[in-house]
Amino acid sequence: MKYFLIYNPTSRQGKSKADFERIKSILTKEKVEFEYAVTSKKDEAISLARKAPKKFDVIVAIGGDGTICEVITGILSRKKPYPKLGVVHIGTSPDFNRYHKIPIKLDESVKSLIRGRTKKIDIGKITHLNLDKKKTISYFGSSVNIGLGPNIASKSNGRYREYLGDFLGTLLSTLVSLTQYKKSDFKLNIDDVKKEVSNLINLTIGKDPFIASGMRVPLDMSEFTTGLLTSGNSEHAQEPLNRQDATKVMPPVYSPAVLDIKQDDGKMYCLSISGKTKLSLLVNLWRLYLGNILNSSGARLEFCRKVIVEYNKANPKIEFDGDYRGYLPAKIEVIPRALEVITD
Repeated sequence: MKYFLIYNPTSRQGKSKADFERIKSILTKEKVEFEYAVTSKKDEAISLARKAPKKFDVIVAIGGDGTICEVITGILSRKKPYPKLGVVHIGTSPDFNRYHKIPIKLDESVKSLIRGRTKKIDIGKITHLNLDKKKTISYFGSSVNIGLGPNIASKSNGRYREYLGDFLGTLLSTLVSLTQYKKSDFKLNIDDVKKEVSNLINLTIGKDPFIASGMRVPLDMSEFTTGLLTSGNSEHAQEPLNRQDATKVMPPVYSPAVLDIKQDDGKMYCLSISGKTKLSLLVNLWRLYLGNILNSSGARLEFCRKVIVEYNKANPKIEFDGDYRGYLPAKIEVIPRALEVITD
């Protein structure tokens, strides 16, 4: 196979140059045919992936989740058949790799790339206003955050992570953002059902249960005791369940499969966290790291295929795959088995 590498030199606050040299060295030693391009500005990976010559079988994102997101958008902006996606993560928080079981250690990741075993995965599509407030279509591999999330991303991608590292930088960004955040009511349309969420703190819509820097959504019923449930049975995949009637569809209630979400099952999760006071989230913040946020009374989770979020004057920003990327309104959809990715 022929590989086209797209490298983001700002990954890990610009400390990834030695990693990229190592990647090229391994590929050269293994006599792999490849070419590469180095990005020089935000979103350049999109155009590089879109315009990469057809002779390449695989387009490889070398960077963090933001670079992966841009490369995915570029690939899906091409005409079919799409080239395969390869990933060598040299960023800070390898959420995409964790979910898709792509090796995180550099040498192992490159060896996996060379082996070339693939699987088809779902990809998220978001129609929104970009940073110039022009309507655009983007794609994402992990999740979209609305509310508190964009503020956290803006701070953690600045100097917080550079000086404190991934975990502490993101944690401090969360705490600072929380003190500055103004809660508001959001109007949603989830699979053609209109809903309103009062006092929303954050809304996460996505495929990847790893939200950011160790924060995660629970996938196993044994990890929580309250919240909205959705059957894993495809016949009822869009039907919200409460704890009383869950057994009518899929007994036993405590089966780990109830909240299972696969990489290619054609659905997303929608997690809303709301509360009358910011203290409620502060007290329950540790639950996001333990993966049992649904033990918080203000947290609700359900499965869906399409979510429309109306414009919100108080909190109009959107973040996806780790970067603040634009504004509401937004339509978020899942594209089943849209892309072939190299995995271990």
